[in-house]
Amino acid sequence: MQTGQSSGAALYGYYAAAAEVAVHEETGEVKLLRLAICADPGEPINPKLCEVQVDRGLSWGIGTTFFEEMVLGDGRLLTPNFMDYKMPTAMECMANQDVGSLIAWAPLPEGPFKAKGFGEGTMVPVAPAIGNAIFNATRVRIRDLPITREKMLAALKR
Repeated sequence: MQTGQSSGAALYGYYAAAAEVAVHEETGEVKLLRLAICADPGEPINPKLCEVQVDRGLSWGIGTTFFEEMVLGDGRLLTPNFMDYKMPTAMECMANQDVGSLIAWAPLPEGPFKAKGFGEGTMVPVAPAIGNAIFNATRVRIRDLPITREKMLAALKR
């Protein structure tokens, strides 16, 4: 009798992303032109939910890359509310024609109903993809998120 329980093995999903950016070298502005992600949830238990999760992961990744920052000073959190903690709005998220997503079904026999872990992992490859696109455009590597105009200008001047 099939119970849907896994063997207890780690059941990680796999994700990959690619980005295209334009960088204004005088202002440090980074414009995200296109973004694509591929996610492997095993055999999705709810395929529509996986599609939505991928789309939301892209938005979360954009927020992490360009906006969200917890500022600390003297051991205290200086961004304790959402007035100071910036997050992307619909204006900063990309239009559908500029975003691509693909779900690669790769059933995992050891997984529950052949599924893998899936969820917030969809945001993980977004920042590295954008960072690599910036590097390819400018030969400047930003290693500290969020990527701001100030950080870009300082790096471009070096």
